Amino acid sequence: MRQTSSLRLYDYWNELRGSAPAPDRTRLDPYAISNILTDTFILEIDPWKSLPFRLVGSRTNSLFARELKGYPFTHLFSLAHRPDIKSAIEWISEEAVPLVAGVTGQAVNDRQIRLELLLLPLEHEQKLDQRILGSLSLIEKPEWIGLIAVNHLEISSLRILNHSQLAERPICPIINMRSSTSTKLVS
Repeated sequence: MRQTSSLRLYDYWNELRGSAPAPDRTRLDPYAISNILTDTFILEIDPWKSLPFRLVGSRTNSLFARELKGYPFTHLFSLAHRPDIKSAIEWISEEAVPLVAGVTGQAVNDRQIRLELLLLPLEHEQKLDQRILGSLSLIEKPEWIGLIAVNHLEISSLRILNHSQLAERPICPIINMRSSTSTKLVS
């Protein structure tokens, strides 16, 4: 995790949770993270695991050139990468651990953009499998960003984070990485 938005959101989330596995959703204060709200979003974990956006920051919306509220988060990923992101979400909600991923946004004419994705579990109605707080941060800012929409995302790396010192956890066993994709889990 290297991007400022990711680090600030993680620090805020970690401070809110204290010794609990995850903070309660109702404790989130938009003012406390106002400087990174444009990169931030909240997902709902639905029975179909499509993860519709509940709230979405403006920079994330502009990246895809559309309003994403209500849109399935998993549909931002290419078909080949959807099972991987769904498995990662299951791991996050079942184990109450944060995840950071390197993703590549694919646009027309072979344009690409590198992004950092952070997903953090939230407690909602005393359950850990209802909401996820996240951010999607630009690693680079090409001149075409905001003018041309990103069509889909592809995962390049996934790391499950340990709460202590951001140490990496062992690879989560439920993620099925196919050799046909470029996805790498870091252990």
